[in-house]
Amino acid sequence: MQNLVGRRPVLFSLLGLTSLAHAQTGTPEDAFAQRLRAGACALAFRHARTVPGVGDPDGFRVDLCSTQRNLSEEGRAQAKAAGQWFTAQKLRPRAVFSSAWCRCRDTASLGYGLQ
Repeated sequence: MQNLVGRRPVLFSLLGLTSLAHAQTGTPEDAFAQRLRAGACALAFRHARTVPGVGDPDGFRVDLCSTQRNLSEEGRAQAKAAGQWFTAQKLRPRAVFSSAWCRCRDTASLGYGLQ
């Protein structure tokens, strides 16, 4: 993933994205956003929702998305919504890191525009 130069908060995406439902209803004064805005912090997310199943299929290849368990349509929407929340809060990650799994890279890409 590429590094983004921005404000103090750092988004550290180990495995992608977890639900930000508690934060998505917030206002600019949202306590969660305030903590991020204070800087000197890292945030770890799990990837967004995937298609049903446990783990990757037999014979998957980390370099070939079609062989992996990938984001569902709901997961794609979750990733976009998380990125929109950050934008609405005027937060911009300084850097985004992801594992090699496609569901993780897709979460970072859809949520934060990273390639």
